[in-house]
Amino acid sequence: MRLTLAILAASMLVPARAFAVEGGTEDRKTASAIAIAAGSPSAPDVRCSGTLVAPNVVLTVRHCVAEVPTPLRTCDVDLGAVSESIKDFWVTAAPWTKDVPWKRVREARVPQPTKICGNDVALLVLEEDFDESEAAVATPVTTSAAFESAAKNRVLGIAAFGATSITGTDRGTRRSRWDVPIRCVPGDPSFACGAELDYIDVREFTAGNGPCPGDSGAGAFVPTDRTSVFGILSRGNLETSCAEGVFVRTDVWAWLIARTVLDARPGVAPAWATALFPEAPRAGEFCHGAGSCGASAECISLDGTRSWTCADRCSAGACSADHHCENGLCLPGAPSSAADDGCSAAPGSRVNGAPLVVLALVLLATRARKRQ
Repeated sequence: MRLTLAILAASMLVPARAFAVEGGTEDRKTASAIAIAAGSPSAPDVRCSGTLVAPNVVLTVRHCVAEVPTPLRTCDVDLGAVSESIKDFWVTAAPWTKDVPWKRVREARVPQPTKICGNDVALLVLEEDFDESEAAVATPVTTSAAFESAAKNRVLGIAAFGATSITGTDRGTRRSRWDVPIRCVPGDPSFACGAELDYIDVREFTAGNGPCPGDSGAGAFVPTDRTSVFGILSRGNLETSCAEGVFVRTDVWAWLIARTVLDARPGVAPAWATALFPEAPRAGEFCHGAGSCGASAECISLDGTRSWTCADRCSAGACSADHHCENGLCLPGAPSSAADDGCSAAPGSRVNGAPLVVLALVLLATRARKRQ
């Protein structure tokens, strides 16, 4: 356990020196795969990769634009704050990074949870749009059903900008592979995880040879259409080769991804993002803050501040059979205690303007291996 995590840490903690797809070939077609660099357009320092999910929004990893504490030996490590020099980051959709046009990053949005495993996600909002002639926009998978459908392919595609081996220096060209095997998906019996669960989170999955951790932020594409992305490369194993990649699931972060796109593109957001935030959301649907659920419901978080959904107030009527009344709200499942009458006033702490009820945090799937 400790050895594997140390290897992952070594590979993870080199975001400033990106490595690319081992065994990949030069790619001039996957125009939604984006290079992210620090410095200046005249002397770009390629940091990581990303995926364009709107003309002015790039999906990538938090550690690309934030500090990463060392050493990284367990999931119980917090990612740092976004760099104060975020406007010194640039992106390009060109197939290479030399003598090409770059677009400046305006801001970065990251999750509130900061533990490295399962939360290594960031969205970069750009100062200007990519034109259709410059880049293609990919569609993120935003539901568990769509994720399961993507995983059934049993392989994924990845496109990124770095070297072709651990020690390579040929970074700066987009390369891709479309035959990377999916290995472990926690909770899915068709992808038996075994020991892999020792170092990944329930919001992650692993893939085989090809993606290198320095490809950080690269999307896991559905290889049959090459326009849908269902994972974000966070870290991996660089002991002797690019043996394994750990990806964060996009469906877990559908709220953050869609909310960022909607805010970045008021009035012209893509249909998939608009559909996730109905104008009059009902119980269980996404909401964006206090008052957005109408007079008879509240906007709350049930997954550790990863998303916010509407919950009916108990005073508005009896809860449905699969819900219970607690703190004045109809919440999923059985009551937290037999003595709970469920109808007390809901004081509700607030996070980013939204009332917060943490019903059940998703537990980290990290277990210590048995010592030999």
